[in-house]
Formats: sequence, C-alpha cells, structure tokens
Amino acid sequence: MALAAPPLPPVTDRIEVRPAFIASTARVLAPSVAAGAVEVRPSVIASTAAVRAPSVQPGAVTVQPAMIASTAQVRAPTVEALAPGAAEVRPAVIASTAAVPAPTVQPGAVSVAPALIVSTASVFAPAVQPGPVAVLPTVVGSTSAVFAPTIQAGASQIAPAIIASTAVVPSPVVQPGAVNVAPALIASTALVRAPTVAAAAAGYDPDAQAAFDAMTVQPAAARKQLYSDLVAGLKTDGVWSKLDWLTILAAHDAQAARLNLRAPTKSLAAVNTPSFTTDRGYAGDALSSHLSFNEAFNATGNQYALNSATIGTWCNLQGPKSGFRPLIGSSQSTRSYIRPNTAGNGEARMNDSTSLNLGAAEAMTGSRFLTRTGANARAYYRNGALSLSDTAVSNAIATGPAYLLRNGTEYADDRLAAAFTGGGITDAEAQAIHNRFSTFLTAIGAA
Repeated sequence: MALAAPPLPPVTDRIEVRPAFIASTARVLAPSVAAGAVEVRPSVIASTAAVRAPSVQPGAVTVQPAMIASTAQVRAPTVEALAPGAAEVRPAVIASTAAVPAPTVQPGAVSVAPALIVSTASVFAPAVQPGPVAVLPTVVGSTSAVFAPTIQAGASQIAPAIIASTAVVPSPVVQPGAVNVAPALIASTALVRAPTVAAAAAGYDPDAQAAFDAMTVQPAAARKQLYSDLVAGLKTDGVWSKLDWLTILAAHDAQAARLNLRAPTKSLAAVNTPSFTTDRGYAGDALSSHLSFNEAFNATGNQYALNSATIGTWCNLQGPKSGFRPLIGSSQSTRSYIRPNTAGNGEARMNDSTSLNLGAAEAMTGSRFLTRTGANARAYYRNGALSLSDTAVSNAIATGPAYLLRNGTEYADDRLAAAFTGGGITDAEAQAIHNRFSTFLTAIGAA
C-alpha cells in the first residue's frame, strides 16, 4: 500500500532526524537528551531487543530512527516548540501493509519526509525539542535492554563503550565541564544505564570562593563574579601576593564588608557603632566610631615591613567634619597614617617620623595610597597616579593595632568603600589597584 508524502514546509533551522536500522521484532523508543551540546550514539538493533530511543531537547538535533524489517513498531519523532527553529524529520523506510500515522509537528519550520512501508509496521514520531544535539546509533546484541542517557546542560559528547554478556552497567554521573562519556556496545543479556551529565557550574577564583565560604550572607551571582574578577585581576597584576588585608567595605552585608578577602579568617571589628550602608561602605562619626584590624600592620605572617609597606583607602562620601580626617592609622599615632585635610596641607607617614605634606585643599573622595619601597623611598598616590614622593628615612613600625577612620585619638566621619594593607608597591601596581577598585565599585554604584 503506497502512502502519499505530506507537504514539506521550508527548513530554516538546524534540526534533522534521520532513520536508524532495526531487525525484526524490535521496538524503539527515545532516550532523554536535555539542553546542551551533546552527541548521543543510540543503536543498531539485532533481534528481540527493546531500545528506548531519544527524547531530544533544545538545540540542533540529528536523530537517526529506524529502517524496519518486519513486525516492528518505531515511534517516529514529534517535533515541537522549536524556539526559534526548524526541523527536518525523515522517518523510516517500511514495507507494505503498514499503517503510518503522520508525525505531529508543532511550532517551527519543519520538513517531514514520510515512510516507505515494508510490512505490518506502525511508525510514530519521537519527540524532538530545541538544543544542539546529535543522536546516532550504537550497536546492541540480542535480548538487551538499553536505556539512553539523560544529558543536562554542558558541552558533552556521549559515545558507545563495549560490554560483555550478562553485565549490568550503571551510568556514570559526570559533573560540570566539557565531558566525553563512552556508553556501551552490548553483547547479550546486558543492562546499560546511560550517564547523567550535569550542568557546568560557574567557576570563581578559588581565593574568592574561600571568601564566599566565610560570608554569613551570600552575595548574588553577579556580585560574586565581581569579587572573583577583582581577586583574579589583582593576581594578574602581581599584587595579590603583596597584600595582607583587602576589604571591600561597600558590600551587600556588614559582615562581608568587614571580611578580609586576602585572609578570610580575619575580619575588621566595628567599634562604637560606625554606620554601615549596604553597597556603599562604613562611615565614622568623628567622635569614637571606627573599624579596628585587631592587629598591628606588621602582625606575624604579614608582608608589611619596615622598608616595604603600603596602606590605602577609597573614600566615596565626605563627611561634614573640618580639619584633619584620619582615613587609616593606628593606636601609635606618629608612625603610619593617611590624614588628608579639606583645607589643604594634609599629612601622611609610613614607618617614619617625618610628615609628608599632601598639598592643596582637595575633596575627600577617591583613592589614596601610601607606600614605602626602601629605607629612604616613600610615595603617595592619588586615584592611582603618583602624586608625591620623597626620601624620608624609615625608623619604626607602629606597635599598636591598626585602624580605619581613626589615628590615635583622632577620628573621621567620612565613608570608606575599600581599604588594603601589605608590602611595598610600584607605580604600576598602585595604578592597577586603583583600576581594580574602580571597576568593582563603579559596577555597584559605590565609586
């Protein structure tokens, strides 16, 4: 009995379904293939086999269904929800006396080439949904049950393996990443469960991840990526290894703001209730509020040393206080600090007793870094650029705990978005740190 082919709509996308080959008394159903770039090799079937053929989900798909000998039932593809997409479905070649219901084709430009029927066969369509997937045959011996793989998002290729008789092969679970999994070429009486390939997970810098693990409240994925990019960038710049403390005070949560990203077992202490604003930072009150490092700049294990040391801050809001404003300092107020003055003639020291005059009146906002790279080499950077340098001789490191928004008994009421300490840095590294801070803070509106 000859059956007329249904009309062929235009093909505008990349899904193609072609026939596979099946011997007698076989039934072919489809394996599940989920989103992702996947190649699955199903089966060429001998006799008396049950093969569940693929249900193919989003992407470009090639499915090779069956050429039927006799008394076989092949479920041909149902193509649906191709978004956006087109599919070409070519069912089986069948002998006479068969009933071939037309495949159900739902949205998308689809071309379906009907079956030439051999005998006593029924052809139904397997389900095909969007996704970059190719499904090709594997080889199965007699009396086998082959369960095709469930494949989730990720670039994956699944190809057949070889299994002897009387074997039971549970499927491997393959975790994130590009994956090549080899299923089975079956001898006989074997049961093969195909692998589940999981979605690729977002990858963060391991030191950034360590910081996330120490955060009580997790940041959103986009914020995590900013942290990761900051840490990875500082490593690229050659700066990360020189840091002792790195705090992004403009954080999503107060605990995360005080966390030392460089060493997440350490955190700043909020003393006398400094004001925290989400995604903006911590501000003092010019009276007693401040943040304490709870250790000296040169605590055991730190890079900070007499002739190699750096301190730095980023201020994003100027308070109303007049006069000197200690953005960073210590309990021993005469050694290391940055204390600008909106009226001009601010001061800075780095392991010495000689004040560096910061010059004319200026706004408090932006970055300020002070470094020492030798016994008589001191430099001050404003917004990443070298502003001042001199040959003041080092003589001692402050012995007491280090502070933000305080130096000795003097306090600031400005708001800080970021701060760091560590070993000495070069001009290029100062610019790099500023740029990394700027990228992060600008992205969250806190620059």
